[in-house]
Amino acid sequence: MSLAKHFKKVIATDPSEAQIKNAIGAENISYKISSAENSGLENNSADLVTIANALHWFEFDLFYKEVKRILKPGGVIAAWCYGSPIHLQSKEINELIKKLHDDILGNFWLTENRLVEQKYKTIPFPFKEIEHPDFTMEKELNENDLLGLFHSWSAVQRYKDTKKQDPVAIIEGDLKTAWGKEEKQKFKWELTLKPGRN
Repeated sequence: MSLAKHFKKVIATDPSEAQIKNAIGAENISYKISSAENSGLENNSADLVTIANALHWFEFDLFYKEVKRILKPGGVIAAWCYGSPIHLQSKEINELIKKLHDDILGNFWLTENRLVEQKYKTIPFPFKEIEHPDFTMEKELNENDLLGLFHSWSAVQRYKDTKKQDPVAIIEGDLKTAWGKEEKQKFKWELTLKPGRN
């Protein structure tokens, strides 16, 4: 939706029909069911190709070939991702997040997930990189919001499938204790941005 405020036309693609059906509409956004590697867009038709928290799952060679095909000369590719939430005040909560992410789920993260942890520094990127400032985002979460975020992690599902138990439950009691009386608390995420020019 944010891109629609800055561009006359936005084409959003996803291979999942369900995701497309749940997308928020706008007059200048059109949605298309297609893979990133085979978008079906016209040659030299895009000023910007952006990828939100997904580049690490793509087949790089095929995707970059597609990007070079559809970008206009001088067009920009901008990929971004974010890591684990960081509590702005509680050392105890941050230690529990680290325990879940690193110790409990450590072996259940895939190689692609590690690319996010490495802030896309090791990812192939055949474009002229554009210098940029660092970015973070902040949001207030209640305890259920944070637990829901944990349950959205792919490594949590792999843990459940393998061990037949919920890894989040291991830290849930300690998290309730560390949470305190405030219903909502502030977290930040460090954003990784990888922009380049065609």
